[in-house]
Amino acid sequence: VLGQFDIKLGRAERRLPAKGRLLDFGCGAGYFLERAQKRGWDAEGVELGPWAAEAARRRGVPRLHPARLQDMGYPDGHFDV
Repeated sequence: VLGQFDIKLGRAERRLPAKGRLLDFGCGAGYFLERAQKRGWDAEGVELGPWAAEAARRRGVPRLHPARLQDMGYPDGHFDV
């Protein structure tokens, strides 16, 4: 699975080499989010399932929000990916 995450992140990095802000919407337990953060992305995750925040917290994954996207208040254009 991590290999698939690296392939997806590699595609984004070819288009945006500066590694800007990335939103992982519907991020589950945050595995893709965690991988993006480790690769240098300013990454956040949003997930409706409350179990996800707990699973991510137990693994030490920061910036995963158990919320609805519209409740986060991100301005238009806030994320690059």
